[in-house]
Amino acid sequence: MEKKNTGLIVLVIILSVLVVALSGFFVYDKLLNNKDSNLNNIRNSIENIVEEELYILWNKNNISEITMQERLQVALERYAKDNGLDLLSYKPETISAADLEKAYYKTSCAINPLVHQNILYYAKVNSFTEVLYTYDADNKIYKVNPVGKGTIKIEPTYSNVIEFKQLDENEYSISYQYLFTWINHGEVDNNVYFSYTDAKNQVNGIKVFDNKGTLNSYDELKVELDDYVENNYDKIKDRLITHNYVFSYEHDKYNLKNFYLS
Repeated sequence: MEKKNTGLIVLVIILSVLVVALSGFFVYDKLLNNKDSNLNNIRNSIENIVEEELYILWNKNNISEITMQERLQVALERYAKDNGLDLLSYKPETISAADLEKAYYKTSCAINPLVHQNILYYAKVNSFTEVLYTYDADNKIYKVNPVGKGTIKIEPTYSNVIEFKQLDENEYSISYQYLFTWINHGEVDNNVYFSYTDAKNQVNGIKVFDNKGTLNSYDELKVELDDYVENNYDKIKDRLITHNYVFSYEHDKYNLKNFYLS
């Protein structure tokens, strides 16, 4: 009788241990999945910031090279986005300096104070001499000055995130590789370039397409370029430049802390 009781006790103990172990596993698995889900959300937020704001670093080596004009245009774009306005339609027609500053401090690149001045016409990081928004210092207000200018625009036709990682509790890094091309009044170059500067100067390019394209075929060109990179990556990987962005999460937003090329 004692042996039977002893065996039963041992069985109960084993089952109890198994139940506790399985419970612990499920709790751990849920925590791990929650962490992965949270990191994916953070990554998506940071990718949006890089794409919407940090094009101003396409032709830079570090944060200190960001110009005041570029800070102003990022602030202007953030203000337009927050208020559902279309800059291509020259909206807003006016904006107060105070409202532009509020929009600026919502961006990731609000590192230095904003210095109010005329905002020049621009196409991403390619800026011009014509004034898009005139700054009235007496009344602290910006007024639009429609210029209707077509221009050459340089941007990545290939963009790939090669690494995203958490560096610390509230610090993250993301690394991109790009191939650039230029668009001139609706015509798209049939070469791609490993840097913004080379694309601007049209040197050291790789001919990917037989003929120059148009904006109507731009999406098709991007698909062809993705295929080209996939099929020729080993040939070009040593020439690809990695753009590394480091962010910290402070004051309820992601702030750019560092940027470097490798």
